[in-house]
Amino acid sequence: MATPAQIAQLQSTFQAAVGALGASPPADKLASAWQALLTFYRTPADPLVGSPRSYHNLAHIADCLAEVPAFDLLQPGWALVVLALAYHDCIYDVNRPDNEGASAVAARAALLGLGVSAAICERIEALIVATDHRTENRDPLAAVVCDIDLGSMSGPLPVFRIHSAAIRREYAAIADRVFYPARLEIIERFLARPHLYATALYREKREKQARTNLEAHIADLKAAIAALG
Repeated sequence: MATPAQIAQLQSTFQAAVGALGASPPADKLASAWQALLTFYRTPADPLVGSPRSYHNLAHIADCLAEVPAFDLLQPGWALVVLALAYHDCIYDVNRPDNEGASAVAARAALLGLGVSAAICERIEALIVATDHRTENRDPLAAVVCDIDLGSMSGPLPVFRIHSAAIRREYAAIADRVFYPARLEIIERFLARPHLYATALYREKREKQARTNLEAHIADLKAAIAALG
């Protein structure tokens, strides 16, 4: 869960990013958009059974935005990245395959309502869609957004395992016999890539630990599958 201090910092950063893109919405409209964003992240990960967002929540967004300064982005790049990250998991339902696209649509509607130009909204939409991580990102800002989104893969192994367990809780309604093989396939696809990260910064500082973590996760998953009999 995000702390009150993290939420306050998120709100300040969100408002600064909107202003940096040339929008000057009334204070009440900006506050309303912020509250709507909070509401998105407080919806269940699985609306059918009410599983809470154990990982894809405001704490994840706070962690993401805390990494943005490391890239020393100029405007408007900073604001584009901030808002893409702020909205990239706003729609998250474990039962649907199009969360990134739906999040992009939600971001566009919200930001247009705040007076952000259509062209800029389209740019943010594209950055959000890129977080499906299905293709290599040649766009420099998309590379930043995607690397930050996957940043938790490179934390200390015990922390990585905590995050993995949190993701499993979001899929609590999915049987182990279904979840573990599907998760294994996803992780193996990531490890098969020449690089996990697209930016030079993350490749240098995080790639090695991320690969170590994913290899350990594969071993954990295989052990869990074997234990099922």
